[in-house]
Amino acid sequence: MTRRTTFLLSAAALALAGAAGREAYARSSAPSGSAETGMVVASGFKERDLRDVQIRVWLQALAADSESAVAMANLAALHNQRAREGGSWDDYLKAEQYARHS
Repeated sequence: MTRRTTFLLSAAALALAGAAGREAYARSSAPSGSAETGMVVASGFKERDLRDVQIRVWLQALAADSESAVAMANLAALHNQRAREGGSWDDYLKAEQYARHS
C-alpha cells in the first residue's frame, strides 16, 4: 500500500470514528425527558465542531495529494453540510469549488 493510500484510509477512518463518537455522545449525554429542540441546539454546536475537525482532516489529505478526487469530494460535502447548518455563503462557494475540481 502506498503512503498516499494509507493516509487517505487513515483520514477516512478518523472521519468515520468522529461521526460514530458523536452519535454515541449524543445518546449518552441526552438528559432524560429533555425537549427534542433542546437536544438539537445542544448537539448542533458539537456537530459544527466535528465538521470543522473533519474538514481539517480532509484538508491534510488534500495537502498530501493535491489531485485526490476523494478528498475534494468529501471537502465539498462537508462544506455543503456546514453551510446548511450555519448558513454561510462562503461554505457554499467552497463546496462548489471543491465539487467542480474533483
